[in-house]
Amino acid sequence: MPLRRATLTGTAMTPLRLADRLPAVAGRDAAGAAAGNASTDLKEVLAEMSGGAVPTKVISTGHSLGGGLASLAGVWAALQWPAADVRVVALGSPMVGNQAWVDAFRAVVGRSYRVVNRRDIVPSLPPFEDYAHLPFPLWIQDNGTLVADDRPRRQVQDNTWNDHTCSLYKDAVFNVTAVARPGPAAAASAR
Repeated sequence: MPLRRATLTGTAMTPLRLADRLPAVAGRDAAGAAAGNASTDLKEVLAEMSGGAVPTKVISTGHSLGGGLASLAGVWAALQWPAADVRVVALGSPMVGNQAWVDAFRAVVGRSYRVVNRRDIVPSLPPFEDYAHLPFPLWIQDNGTLVADDRPRRQVQDNTWNDHTCSLYKDAVFNVTAVARPGPAAAASAR
């Protein structure tokens, strides 16, 4: 179903600006604008798909910029429907905002997973110190091991676009060969 621009009337769904609800949050204006522009479409599609029922579970997911938008949409959904179980799965997502954004995200989103494939460059972006990652990282190493931890910090130039495509993420997730706990052994096997 194509998304259409519309305003819903006569429903419990009302426009919601994240900046109004989370004033301490800083992030990319473009991502926030994209999320704001999509909210009308999201509300319409969700209302149509649910027959107007208030959702009880929302899973927001995306790859690359879509992963960043999924995190914004997750917060939007959690604020729109406070009783819903909201989860976010971001694959190869850039950092979206500052630590205040991460704290606000954690306060309202039920569960999240941030998957990083090997040496994907995009999760290193933007390379500014005031940007922070969302919680619960899952790092897929070169040997197919999934580690429930951030990958070791590297310089941006030490990462690669070659590990970023959506099809590589799909293959990496479906072909995980082992699961490891975070710690020195996991970091050592990554070298």
